[in-house]
Amino acid sequence: MALLKIPRRKTAATTPEPVVLTKPGGKGKATPKRSAARASRPVTPYLKTSGAGGGRGGGGRRAAVGEQRAALRGEGPGPLPPRDRAPERGLARQVVDGRRNLTTLVFGLYLLIVGVQFAGRGALAQALFTLLLVLLLIVIADAVLLTRLVRREVRGAYPDSNVKTGFYSLQRALLPRRFRLPRPGVGVPG
Repeated sequence: MALLKIPRRKTAATTPEPVVLTKPGGKGKATPKRSAARASRPVTPYLKTSGAGGGRGGGGRRAAVGEQRAALRGEGPGPLPPRDRAPERGLARQVVDGRRNLTTLVFGLYLLIVGVQFAGRGALAQALFTLLLVLLLIVIADAVLLTRLVRREVRGAYPDSNVKTGFYSLQRALLPRRFRLPRPGVGVPG
């Protein structure tokens, strides 16, 4: 029978000391753990920057945004957002709101095509899709004419203006009338 050797603990005298390497130019101390670093940092309270609300933007800004939203909805006097504030944009809104646009028909036709597709009427859906393509071409031509009309009106009323109104008026014309902000101030003729 062979004797089984059991490993034994080494005595303190036989264990070598750990070697601590320090690089030249170092601080000579270990990097602190994250929790220790956070604990040593001073706690700064929120800054009170504006108005009565204080803290991160403050209630003053919140109240100003609320007034702008109310002005957009037409619920009260107040400053419009900077995008809508220029008088040239107001004239563009009057021109766009004072005429009928075909874009609302396009959105309705989209819904009709989706409904017909789900109903399984392939031939009818194909005819509606062709009508939609024709209507889209008409809408594109109408958009070009609208932007030219708005630019001409703005140039006539404000000859020295450099405010861009073409894309603004096109964006407004693409929305259905009830979703336009600021609310339309001019009725549709007819």
